[in-house]
Amino acid sequence: MKLLSVILILGVIEFFLYMLVHHMRRDFQWLITKEDEEPSLDKKGLDSFFAKSHDPVLGWTRRPNTEGVEKGESGEVRYHIDELGSRLNQNCGTHPPTIACFGDSYVFCRQVEDTETWEYHLSELLETCTLNFGVGNYGLDQALLRYEQTKLPESIETVIMAFVPETICRIQSTWKHYLEFGNTFAFKPRYVLSKDGELELIANPMQDREDFDNYRIKLDQIIENDRFYRDKFRKFQFRFPFIISFLRNLKRNSSLIGRLLRREYYRMVGNIDPHIEDAPFEYIMNDNIRIAHQLYQDEQSVALFTSLIKEFLRLAKSRNHRAYVLILPQLIDLRILARNNGKTYPDVLSTLDIPEGVLLDFTPYFTERRDIEQFYVNDKYGGHISNRGNKYVAEKLSQMITQ
Repeated sequence: MKLLSVILILGVIEFFLYMLVHHMRRDFQWLITKEDEEPSLDKKGLDSFFAKSHDPVLGWTRRPNTEGVEKGESGEVRYHIDELGSRLNQNCGTHPPTIACFGDSYVFCRQVEDTETWEYHLSELLETCTLNFGVGNYGLDQALLRYEQTKLPESIETVIMAFVPETICRIQSTWKHYLEFGNTFAFKPRYVLSKDGELELIANPMQDREDFDNYRIKLDQIIENDRFYRDKFRKFQFRFPFIISFLRNLKRNSSLIGRLLRREYYRMVGNIDPHIEDAPFEYIMNDNIRIAHQLYQDEQSVALFTSLIKEFLRLAKSRNHRAYVLILPQLIDLRILARNNGKTYPDVLSTLDIPEGVLLDFTPYFTERRDIEQFYVNDKYGGHISNRGNKYVAEKLSQMITQ
């Protein structure tokens, strides 16, 4: 009789968890189930992606001679892409380009105007034209490939590769869906290290629309080349029995579902609070950055990261370009570092076999600021650098590269 009661109670809990997870995942992509193993790709979304972004080599990129609008700190901001594929810089009308920058959204400078990027301010300080080839969500691997395939003006003397510390995750990802659940269009190339320690390129698996329409055919290959399928996607996935899935990651699941239940309650009573609305996603963002920091303690991750930097330096030297590598921390990076007494990514960066003066970690320059919150557009996505922060980056950088 007692066994029957226990089975009944477990059955009720299992049913409750099953219904709760499936209800909440409707508008929160970070709760994943077995159904997310092979998600349906939205046809209209794919049409837009191919029209605006898809690139068979890089995965995605900015189209030349295009523009767009996104939310900034004080409202909408507009960005423009010039004929080279670089973000528009008005200084390029009066000065020849001598600097080219590659990297992620912290290079592109999301959420600020064209005249508020650090590349624009750097151009003003040095009286030159700085080209901005940053692309949102790029890893160091994609940025390296973009530098490799971009025909730069002959006047370019200096190339700058810049990215957030989280790039150590991105360079080990083939399908961002396994790293950023729900990001289903973002397939990308990546490099791996051979047994001899040489970089080997694994091409973007999605070359055309037909590949996307039949992506399941390549899933085995994609899974094999993406560490986060097992290390993150499968690890955090809810599947039968849901009780075991919940207990397997008890701290994460209880914290996340607790925030989602609180959000649900406030919605039911008609009291929409922005902080409560954003709390579940902020928890995910913090967890993502925490995972990235841990990978700087992983020998294979650091080896790949270091090899990519060295390949960038080798390529720059072959093109007679002076090269710099910038680490630009996200606001969440700084917050985690402030409460973390253990070994962190800045400690690891200082030990890498990279020539002195080439690797420029801006983390110390940001942590020394008491007004650091004003250096970021403080949103739920972790905060991109604000106009004030970009001026600070440009001032520091101008001193470093003119020494």
